[in-house]
Amino acid sequence: MKGFLAAGDVLINPSLLAYAAVETDSDGLRLRLGFAGQAGTPQCEIRLDGPEARSVLRWLRTNSEFLDAGSSSTS
Repeated sequence: MKGFLAAGDVLINPSLLAYAAVETDSDGLRLRLGFAGQAGTPQCEIRLDGPEARSVLRWLRTNSEFLDAGSSSTS
């Protein structure tokens, strides 16, 4: 696996990713990504819209381990 994920001008270290939340509204798709803080540092969050959100979401779906039987994962 590569060390970082790039989408547009956003560079993400997936090993620090704590959560991802998908939101949809009349403006389209929005992806919220939360990152785990190190000892003494607070957790931070970024929000992606448009093509960057779609790219990161596609990567997450491809590289995630799904727990339900109906997933399309090959893991």
